[in-house]
Amino acid sequence: MFLLGNKMQLPNRLLFVDVETTGFFSSDRVVSLGLIAVDSQDIVAETYPIQAAHLIFDPGKKSHPRAEAVHGYDDWTLRHQDTFNVHAHALSKLFSDSPCVIAHNVEFDRRFIEQEFDLAGMPLPELEYFCTMRTYREQVGGRSGLNAILSQMGLARAGRIHGAFEDAWMAMQVYCWLNGLPRAIIGTPAMPLSNFKVPPPRPEGPLPRRSKRSKGTAKPALTPLLAGLVKDLSPLGTLMLYLAKSDGLVDSEISVLMEVVEAEALAREIMLSENEKIDVIADLMTLLTDDSSIDAAAEIIAANEISRASFMPRLRATAQADGTISEAERIAIARITDAFRNTVRSTS
Repeated sequence: MFLLGNKMQLPNRLLFVDVETTGFFSSDRVVSLGLIAVDSQDIVAETYPIQAAHLIFDPGKKSHPRAEAVHGYDDWTLRHQDTFNVHAHALSKLFSDSPCVIAHNVEFDRRFIEQEFDLAGMPLPELEYFCTMRTYREQVGGRSGLNAILSQMGLARAGRIHGAFEDAWMAMQVYCWLNGLPRAIIGTPAMPLSNFKVPPPRPEGPLPRRSKRSKGTAKPALTPLLAGLVKDLSPLGTLMLYLAKSDGLVDSEISVLMEVVEAEALAREIMLSENEKIDVIADLMTLLTDDSSIDAAAEIIAANEISRASFMPRLRATAQADGTISEAERIAIARITDAFRNTVRSTS
């Protein structure tokens, strides 16, 4: 099943990428990078000779707990890896030789990749970027998280921990599917981290303070306008994030948060850059989701007729973002439903 009726002219060489990071803010850093470079004529010919890389880095800062749960690397392990600049020169050639860079939610990957090359003193040239997530949303519609699309294709990730190479490979499969191109019939090839260094035994107790091994960046401060947007979306964001955490699949739910942020910005006639959208989402991802926060969010939403009417469709969209509703998500939905019922009882 091929989804796009209008075939575009393919660039000669394609570069599929994915990064795992210390968090979701523009000031966070790259933890691992997966790259797959392939000539478009080889995809058409179904030969699939590829250049590939799968690397891990010391980001110079600790990962946000939510991000660490996604990429699976603890701070002690990361402290003993190479910094990005050690590999920047070799990696830059892969980018400069590939006129089109492709990823699922490419703006997320793009800004982190460009930032790392800038910090290494090797800014990338102007490149074309193609987003499989946005293309799917524009051409097909419906849930655009990677898991949801893979489910339609009869594919799935190997597990909940996100590997940068695996996600780059899956982005390649989605790109081919969207453009009516032959897809590799094999599963994700084994591509272990080529530069991984086994850390020494972890010391007992808290880790010593990090030395300044790499340049850091401060957490971006939101403008008053964006801060107001985050504040107004916080009740909805709290409940959606609680649901997302129940199953550990972050990227699918991020795509739903992106839709919510874009819809709210459009309603307010706020023009957001891609970086601003991601920073708003990153701020929402830091919301507390304990019992008292869930109850407080439900009370705020229940008290507003417009918010109350739009909440359940958005909740269902979040639950279905990865293509199915798991048992863990059903339990989370039941908890949220109870919070609303308790609010109704207390006001009646």
